[in-house]
Amino acid sequence: MKIGLDISQIVYPGTGVARFTEVLVNSILEYDNKHQWLFFFSSLRRNLDRQLEKKILQRGHQLVKW
Repeated sequence: MKIGLDISQIVYPGTGVARFTEVLVNSILEYDNKHQWLFFFSSLRRNLDRQLEKKILQRGHQLVKW
């Protein structure tokens, strides 16, 4: 199954939504081998962590930045 998830809020550390999103994404990458994930990211002034971006792509999932 293909599942999409907006992870844009992950770039605002210290907020509850950012912490939840970070833990959720890391758990998905660690434990879910059945589904194809499509992670969406958008931010005008902040960049996604390079290590997380690399981890998403290494696991065979897609990352869409706009």
